[in-house]
Amino acid sequence: MPKINEATDTDLKVIDTLQTMGWKRGDTLLYQQSYILTEQQQKQFEGKKSIKPDIVLQDLNGSILAVFENKFEDEKKALSKLRSLYATILKPRFLYACSPERTLFYDTEWKGLESGEFRQVDRFMTLEEMQLKIEQARRSNLQREIVIDKSIAGGINPSHGKETYYQTKCIQTLIQKYKEGKQKMLVHMATGLGKTRTMVAFVKALLEYNMAKRVLFVVDRIMLAEQAITDGFSLISTEYTAVRITSGNYKQYKNAQIHVVVIDTLENIHQNISSNFYDLIIVDECHRSININRKMIFDHFLCPRIGLTATPRTAVAKEGKDIPDEDLAILDTYRLFGCEIGEPDYQFDLTRGIDEGFLAPYQVLSIETELTKTARETGVNFDHYFDLKTEELVQLNEEEKIKLEQLNRKFIARETCLRVAEEIKKNTPTSLNLIKEKAKANTEYEPSEKEIDTINTWSHNPEVFLDEGQLRKIYDFEQGSIWDFFLHGAGIKKIPTPKERIERGYDTYIKTYNFNDQQIMVLRKIKGLVSANVADKKRISPQEIFDNPFYARAIGYDFQEVNQLFDNQFFCVFNNLQTTFKI
Repeated sequence: MPKINEATDTDLKVIDTLQTMGWKRGDTLLYQQSYILTEQQQKQFEGKKSIKPDIVLQDLNGSILAVFENKFEDEKKALSKLRSLYATILKPRFLYACSPERTLFYDTEWKGLESGEFRQVDRFMTLEEMQLKIEQARRSNLQREIVIDKSIAGGINPSHGKETYYQTKCIQTLIQKYKEGKQKMLVHMATGLGKTRTMVAFVKALLEYNMAKRVLFVVDRIMLAEQAITDGFSLISTEYTAVRITSGNYKQYKNAQIHVVVIDTLENIHQNISSNFYDLIIVDECHRSININRKMIFDHFLCPRIGLTATPRTAVAKEGKDIPDEDLAILDTYRLFGCEIGEPDYQFDLTRGIDEGFLAPYQVLSIETELTKTARETGVNFDHYFDLKTEELVQLNEEEKIKLEQLNRKFIARETCLRVAEEIKKNTPTSLNLIKEKAKANTEYEPSEKEIDTINTWSHNPEVFLDEGQLRKIYDFEQGSIWDFFLHGAGIKKIPTPKERIERGYDTYIKTYNFNDQQIMVLRKIKGLVSANVADKKRISPQEIFDNPFYARAIGYDFQEVNQLFDNQFFCVFNNLQTTFKI
């Protein structure tokens, strides 16, 4: 009897049948798709660097639902390959083994007597039917008691001979809140108490009970990413695949159950990942990982997120800039992870760790050098200082003598300067009360020279030590006067942020001159580029814009076209526009 060709017989018949049921080839139906094995998987399946199942079915987010093997010549070998190789690596819910004579089916959720053998079926399932079964199993698992692997977390710690019960309690708390559908959670656990192992056991429970298919673990440094895999997720590597994703490999390893990523990498690739791709995001050291811009990254993903921290912080508006409440919420670790009342979802802090014997007590050792002692008691002479912002050495006109506290306020501690400036809002000296009341009564009030001298005298008080030069740097407002800073500190008139100054300058400039619609459109785009670069540099030249292909593309014209649009006066227009920005 002539040998039948699989590709032209079984494979193609199965593919045709699946397509009539709504599966789309190249989208939800993949034929002989290759999957690269991680290093750990290559060790587990010696001699294999990749696998290529006959057919893979996946949902619209790329999650693998079913794997087909059509090696009908050796049915026993085909079934073994499906269970031991494909099911272990790809984690599909359903398995099919097809031949011209029959189709065998296996559901990895089968329990008890049904879990042993493949069963013959007469049809395949549609995408909707598979998704329904998966959702039914997920809901069923939500009602089951979750068993935590105490060999990973919650067991006896040999270093102190005690059960780390707090890890178990943390996992149970998170599982319950996850089941309830809470989208933002925060764990405050002191360094040394095993946050990573706790999360590994938590992730294993979610994957094992089919409450999650993919988890993203975010760190802020490469070293921590490698540590999370080698010291953390390697504990479950024989069951679930964990891989550190980069800009170059995230597509290659998209079917791994656990992705570990550095926040800088995620910033570059998150737009290329479906918003529904992950079921959970865990952010390690979340007080360091997220700023205002990076909040957008996490908001891109429509799934719960958990923040881990040993040192949560609360945001305080201290720079005198017009910071919206929603931006402060981003900087506030508690509020960012859904703890508006100031309480994390689970907390086991340093004090408790020491009190209960899980952490060793510590002592603060303070050593004062002779130079520091002299500076504190009698002061030191200096003729220069190092500006931390500009990283330049600043020479003073004449040698001065100043005590350590004053030196710290005047030249070292920017944070201290900011807080002293903010004190004006709460504790205005008596000498300034009258001036403050006048300004409150009339926000356009112009102070006399004597009143300005009074403010300057106060600001140079040894207990304050703030002058115009410092305040301009602190508030990033080179055009500001001591009067501007006084009004801001008193809560009468806020100092505009650089971006606000750009918007106001742009509006004024457009209204001052008679530009046509096309010219206004170009100037608006240039204004946007300047605004985007204001954090890094104060001014940007036309050459920098048009030498950058991304900027030039954003404007939509090359330099010659723009220059002609402005009657060959673009340099003049551009410089005048930037001058109005006051940055």
